[in-house]
Amino acid sequence: MSLTAEAYRERKWGPFPALRKALEDKQVPPNYYGFTSASDNMFDAMSRLIEIAVLTNEYENDIKAKAVSVGREDMYRDLLNLEEALENASRFFKRTSDKVRMLQNAL
Repeated sequence: MSLTAEAYRERKWGPFPALRKALEDKQVPPNYYGFTSASDNMFDAMSRLIEIAVLTNEYENDIKAKAVSVGREDMYRDLLNLEEALENASRFFKRTSDKVRMLQNAL
């Protein structure tokens, strides 16, 4: 069963009724979606990153065990890349949080 368009909007904007009134009819700027429809975009990348982070968090022992057969250096490199991707996402949210705080203070 899938949500109706209205139910999806309610889920999306539920905690933010005033922001909904200001932003619901606005579009995300195209630069967030990539250059073409086949390009990677930040929304898909963030979803994949969250999924991989959850799997990594939940299956630490499996990662350690598999490192023996795939190579510790390769596993280490992937974990380093994941850490960097998570840090980049964290910085994006921190910058955005700071902008939200400045907007709050400007009201």
